[in-house]
Amino acid sequence: MKIKKEDIEREVLIDEIPDLSYIKNQDRLDSYGDEWIMEGIRAKIILEISYGSKNDLCTILQTITSPGLWGIESDCGEDYKDEVFQEEKAILIDVLRGIGVEVI
Repeated sequence: MKIKKEDIEREVLIDEIPDLSYIKNQDRLDSYGDEWIMEGIRAKIILEISYGSKNDLCTILQTITSPGLWGIESDCGEDYKDEVFQEEKAILIDVLRGIGVEVI
């Protein structure tokens, strides 16, 4: 199976259990949930896997993701988010190659 690097997507999720203990500025802490939130960023690919015989071919979709980096402030800026995504994408590519997927 072959996939293109460009087919790997950035997935941004809400960090449901963020650690805000490092935030010492009370105004910043008070604005959490209204002006900004914590997010997680990971790389994701959906693979189409076919199996069965020629006359009885079935296809399933399998989503594979990188572990992700969590605790990212939503207003941190796109440059940092892009950097995190590139790191997560590299991890996912290693995983894919480890299971025999050719990444081009």
